[in-house]
Formats: sequence, structure tokens, C-alpha cells
Amino acid sequence: MNIYKGMVALLAILAIVGCQSNQAKMDPAVRMSVKTVAIVASDQLPEEIFYMGSEHAFSVALGGVVGALIAQGASTTGEKIDMHLKQNVDMPSIYRSQFIEVFNKNNPHNMRIVTEEEADAVITLVITRYGFGKANAFASNLRPLLLSVG
Repeated sequence: MNIYKGMVALLAILAIVGCQSNQAKMDPAVRMSVKTVAIVASDQLPEEIFYMGSEHAFSVALGGVVGALIAQGASTTGEKIDMHLKQNVDMPSIYRSQFIEVFNKNNPHNMRIVTEEEADAVITLVITRYGFGKANAFASNLRPLLLSVG
């Protein structure tokens, strides 16, 4: 379970660093008016996790009917991971806590994090896709994947 938390933490940091390097343009008057912010994690998760193991990568390489048959027979591993994550890992809470940690380190406007009722602005984090995949068919390690909007 600690490996899942570590992977989510790493993904949160990467997502925030990516957002930091691609800052949205904001009117200076609006930016100056926002002194407090609330960070909320949506409990809504995708129906299924993303999973691409070696069998899926090989099936893409083979293509056609043979590839489809290989991918069809390989779906149980992804289902097992999906069930384990949903039963044992609170993805939105972990993602929110890691987001807050990185937000506090990279906070050029010195905004305070407060409750929704007290906030001048609310950041809602929505996980649109999460799971694991291999970089290629011969890779031995699964890499975590987390995509979000917020």
C-alpha cells in the first residue's frame, strides 16, 4: 500500500510542476484579490483504471484478430489491480494532500489554504484517469499514471 501512496505522491508532484511551468494568464487585479484558496478533491473516479501490461503491448504490435484475442485474455490483471485500489486506496484524498504539500512549497502569491466557506477561490481536483502501464512490451516495471483537471 505504501508503494501506491509513493506513486500517487510522485504523480501529484509531476502534475503540479507541469502546471507550474505552464501558468494560466490571469488579470493582475483578479490575482491580487485572491488571498485565500480552498483545495477540494472530487470523490468521482473513472469507472475503471487504465492498465496496459506486456500482453497489451504485444497485442498492439501483433494487431488484428490475434492481437485482440491476446488483449481479451489479459484483462484479469487490470481488474485485480482495479479492485485492490478501489478497496484499499483513497486516491482523491492522497492526491489532495500531495497537491497541498506542493502548493505550499510553490506559492508565489502567498495564498492561504482555507475551507470552502472562507475561500476567495476554490480549486477542485478531478481525477480523469489513473492506473498503471508499461513503457513497452519488454519493460519489467509498471509505471503509475494519473491525469487530472483542476
